[in-house]
Amino acid sequence: MPNGAGDLFSALIAAGLPVGAALGHLQALIEASAGAGHLDIVGSSERWKRGAAIDGSSLTRTKGA
Repeated sequence: MPNGAGDLFSALIAAGLPVGAALGHLQALIEASAGAGHLDIVGSSERWKRGAAIDGSSLTRTKGA
């Protein structure tokens, strides 16, 4: 996973996006940045901004989280 994924997810949540939307945008950005050591936020913006929401209701918490 490229560096910065957690920071971007936090920023999307802080900006008011629902969890599922933030996860969808993040997944699309990670896929668009495959093979790079960083997130290509600017170069792939048209792709990741259209990322479909992911159903976050099925996510589980890890023990101790």
